[in-house]
Amino acid sequence: MNQFDLVSELERVTSLGYSPNVIYDDNGYFAISDEGISSVREGDDFTIEHFCQAGWFKSTPQEAWEFYLKRMKDNGYDDIDQEVVCKQQ
Repeated sequence: MNQFDLVSELERVTSLGYSPNVIYDDNGYFAISDEGISSVREGDDFTIEHFCQAGWFKSTPQEAWEFYLKRMKDNGYDDIDQEVVCKQQ
């Protein structure tokens, strides 16, 4: 059985140019969002705001990730399933 590895999945899709963020709420739910805005960085401080719908929150990181992938594919981002071979430097 393959064990879910969120870090590997995040690395895989960021190498494709996506920018997913894991969001955890105070009720114990997880969401993955790549929608949001950030301020221009000034020194060490900057602000990032994420946008996500209530239905994106799931009980586990794996459920949130699977929902994110489905949502992206449903919106035409078919390459998000692409396997990436990373060379270690």
